[in-house]
Amino acid sequence: MSPYTRSITLSAVLFFVLPNIGINQSTYQLADSEKAAVEVTGTSTLHGWKAVAGKFGFESGSLELNAEATTIEDFYFYVEVASLDGGRGSAMNNKIKGAFNADVNPKIEYRQSEPATVSEVKSDQTFTIISKGSLTMAGESRDIELTLTGEKTDAGLKISTLKEMKMSDFNIEPPSAMFGQIVCGDDIKVMISLSYDVVTE
Repeated sequence: MSPYTRSITLSAVLFFVLPNIGINQSTYQLADSEKAAVEVTGTSTLHGWKAVAGKFGFESGSLELNAEATTIEDFYFYVEVASLDGGRGSAMNNKIKGAFNADVNPKIEYRQSEPATVSEVKSDQTFTIISKGSLTMAGESRDIELTLTGEKTDAGLKISTLKEMKMSDFNIEPPSAMFGQIVCGDDIKVMISLSYDVVTE
């Protein structure tokens, strides 16, 4: 089991603070942290790369899905920059922290600015959440829109999103290595996935 999936508390482990979610009289609760993940992927002049977050958290208002569209009043998530692991040792991880100026801006944060819309559950058991808010990276904030895809399963719910963006939009200089011979591309993708277990039906 990898370290980033084992813990979610503010000291040694980082904890998800999410209320139960009700759908058609069923109650769902955030699953074990092993089923949650936050990743950032990108390219470079040499190869693609992936950085996995070890410490992150989410806070959300209650969610109900039924025949009519509904809303989520509040949604917030953050990632501790120092916990991003590029999988190639401390040299790469230090470059990630340097690019984000992590000593001054220790977190990547998204805060919803208005209630998110939630679609009805389709026949294939999927639904969509549209969330608008402010994303802050390296001290720069930008308004963005997130489209999250949800799916009802026998065990509960799965919710995920993949957001494409550019580092330059946040005035982040792409990290480089080997005296500038290897340079990361400007485009990155942020992936978030959560799971919920059914509690009552």
